[in-house]
Amino acid sequence: MMCSNACRNVRNFDTSRLRLELIVADDVDDIFTTLNDRHTAEILSKFTWPMTREQAQWWVDLAVDGTASGQRYLYIARDKQSGAPAGVIGLFLEAAPEYAEVGYWVTHDFQGKGLATEMLKAMIDYAFAQTDVGSLIATTALNNPQSSHILEKAGFKRTGMKDVECYDGSLRPSNLYKLYHP
Repeated sequence: MMCSNACRNVRNFDTSRLRLELIVADDVDDIFTTLNDRHTAEILSKFTWPMTREQAQWWVDLAVDGTASGQRYLYIARDKQSGAPAGVIGLFLEAAPEYAEVGYWVTHDFQGKGLATEMLKAMIDYAFAQTDVGSLIATTALNNPQSSHILEKAGFKRTGMKDVECYDGSLRPSNLYKLYHP
């Protein structure tokens, strides 16, 4: 079992400053907005710069298909006050129940405010409460120490390296982090 029925029924949830909503077909423009920053696009393995609407559409399709299959739950994070898209966080269950992978990014205008940590801690709680995974993994680009720091603040430990497949099919050496179910 990848995700309990309870997981499939959780469409939205809140953190103190964000509303996390499952990505749906109508979110292409907001996904494009969250990614349309050179630094953000370049540190994520799944995208290239300059960003295109096709890449945003691909991500939305991946999210919608993943929710339908029960293998991926991808959320857009919206600022509770303004409703603006502040980032994305996802839970990838393809290797469940052994582990699930988490990934996230924060929109350029919202970076440096602790929102990635807030999203990540909410996703950790969600993953361990709603799925049967034994641990979570995450990867970070070698040139992204901020993301490594976020993972470490949330309790992840660096366990080595992993080659991550990029949008163009090449492999990028990345830091590998792991967090065991408490």
